[in-house]
Amino acid sequence: MASREEECDFEDKLSSDSEEDDSHEYDADPESPLSEEELKSKNVADLVRGNLVVRRQPLIPRVLSVSDGAAVARKPFKHPR
Repeated sequence: MASREEECDFEDKLSSDSEEDDSHEYDADPESPLSEEELKSKNVADLVRGNLVVRRQPLIPRVLSVSDGAAVARKPFKHPR
């Protein structure tokens, strides 16, 4: 079991780490979802800082991919009946 002094040192280290790194300033608390305005301001701040991560997601996954898109588009239309 850690002594009280070791626990204080650990807490001091945690607080000093959080002061140096403010990138988690806008991290969402899982229990309180961000409002639309807060989310927008977070995204703008991340965009300005260069921290915005954008992931592209296909609209029709596994049906039409970029590699065979032209071939599928050239096929004649088949009615689903």
